[in-house]
Amino acid sequence: MKKSLKQASQTYFDQHDLDETSLERFESMLAKAKIDEPLSVRRRSAFSAAFVAAFAFLCIGFGLFSYLPSGNVEMDIAREVAMNHIKMKPLEVEASGLAPIRDYFTQLDFSIVESRRFVNQNILGGRYCSIKGVTAAQLRYQTADTGLVTLYEVGYDKEIFADIPNLDQGESPKRIVLDGLSIELWLEKGLLMASVTQL
Repeated sequence: MKKSLKQASQTYFDQHDLDETSLERFESMLAKAKIDEPLSVRRRSAFSAAFVAAFAFLCIGFGLFSYLPSGNVEMDIAREVAMNHIKMKPLEVEASGLAPIRDYFTQLDFSIVESRRFVNQNILGGRYCSIKGVTAAQLRYQTADTGLVTLYEVGYDKEIFADIPNLDQGESPKRIVLDGLSIELWLEKGLLMASVTQL
């Protein structure tokens, strides 16, 4: 899920807070060091500390920049589903048919469907995920020709996902090649779908 720079910054700094005891110990050591050190050493230390802080701020800023949306909705979706495919978290439900998997997804605002592009494919199961902050279903298939494939289904909202090719209107899926993966995006039966396969 994409985060704003503010949200990502807050998350990062929340994870690196000192507890009260560590903070008091650090302040005590700092006060003692200031008393014991000559002025020239203190100046060098202050300069070094300022340099390190500025460098850390720049590194964090550049790292958090990758969380920001690119402005290209299709590419943002492709990056998100590609990352989910690469990380391949364990399935939350395992079944060889769609019906028990559909029964598992009770927290969705839609019912998962069988894409006509995956008819007669060997489904393994599914798990919850999200696309652009919207709760989605990730289904996993084992196919004879491409190996493991992840298929993502999410309720389509044009304001969030912009224009996506509609299979039901005879349009072809949008194909994006990214990080050694082939990602295809399309609308079908009122849902946004994205499939990810290894090239």
